[in-house]
Amino acid sequence: MPGGAVSEVKDEVITKRGRYHVIPDNLHAKEVIVGDGERRRRYILCYNPKEAVRQKKIPREGRIP
Repeated sequence: MPGGAVSEVKDEVITKRGRYHVIPDNLHAKEVIVGDGERRRRYILCYNPKEAVRQKKIPREGRIP
């Protein structure tokens, strides 16, 4: 992923409001479109609530980046 795309994801995709669609009971996903016309980009943001709980229990320095 190009360096500029990382800041785009952080600034525009993750902070974008929208509803998640529950796929199975442990996976939520939402579509985010950034930009207009031919230069627009489509992202699918996935969230696993069970994994989020598990990650909160692991100390930050012990996580894989």
